[in-house]
Amino acid sequence: MATPNIIYRHSVATRVLHWLNALCVFLVLMSGLQIFNAHPRLYWGQYGANADPALMQIQAAPDQKAFPHWATIPGWQDLAAGWRWHFFFAWVLVLNSALYLLIGFAAGHFRRDLWPSRAELSLRHLAREIWDHLRLRFASGEAAKRSANPARRSSAGSRIERSAA
Repeated sequence: MATPNIIYRHSVATRVLHWLNALCVFLVLMSGLQIFNAHPRLYWGQYGANADPALMQIQAAPDQKAFPHWATIPGWQDLAAGWRWHFFFAWVLVLNSALYLLIGFAAGHFRRDLWPSRAELSLRHLAREIWDHLRLRFASGEAAKRSANPARRSSAGSRIERSAA
């Protein structure tokens, strides 16, 4: 039996940084749930004390928390610990994203793999891509080696552009 031909569309750095970002987003979410359990009000702007009006409030049954302990980090109710986890992983997310942008621009990943060509941005080509996807006909052969179709590359490129600004 022949070994499959594995195509790596992204570098090891891109894959590692992507999964580290995914882990950070997950942990920021879990620590945010912990913060809501410990203090179930969200303030916005100049507000932030118990007497101030909250933008959003989560109500749970008496003697219960809005989110189960297994969905929060840390598992016990501790507002200060929840904030420490939350801000630590938020900063890891920011620094990791900055490193991803730096490596992506330096290695030419964004220009080569994410920025669509002029021909790929034509209405005719985009309409063909959408029609093929609606019929579940995806690229094969050499065309499949590209990291993404033009619509996906345009979307990713605009997200990177906004985050770099």
